[in-house]
Amino acid sequence: MRGGRLLDELGRLGESLDELENYVKLSTRISSEKGEGFVASSMRLMDLETKTGKNYEQVLKDFEVRTKQIEGLETKARSVQEENQKLMERKVQLEGKIREAKEKLGSTLQELNRIVNTQERLKKIGLERVSDVAQFVEDFELLGFDVNTVQRLAEWRKSLTTMDIDPNKIGEYVEKRGL
Repeated sequence: MRGGRLLDELGRLGESLDELENYVKLSTRISSEKGEGFVASSMRLMDLETKTGKNYEQVLKDFEVRTKQIEGLETKARSVQEENQKLMERKVQLEGKIREAKEKLGSTLQELNRIVNTQERLKKIGLERVSDVAQFVEDFELLGFDVNTVQRLAEWRKSLTTMDIDPNKIGEYVEKRGL
């Protein structure tokens, strides 16, 4: 039976019985030279051609096309990764700038609160009195006094008052006492 099928298949391929011996020798030589891996690979290729309905060249062409597609996707993935890295670095920079701006805003708000408080105190005192104080400070600075000296003089006047001595009449006090 097998022999009959083999002869039918050879006839269908247009091969004669005389060439069968050459095919057997060729397959023996291929098997011995390349080992069983060659024959097994050939059988897998035949199965692949049967499953896909494509011949070896078509399967190979599909493989090359898909390989190029994969390479293109890998290139795009690297590009997206690089862009993502740049965006992350930019995010860190912007977060730093935001933090600096918040700190600057905080100090500006503190300064603004101080100015508002000062303005409110000035309104309570009255601008005329502030002007007098400013003139007073300028006059003392022109005489070579500084804030510490003015403060000590104020303390001295206060201590004289606590001793029942009028600071404005210190000259009379000294004459009376004979100092």
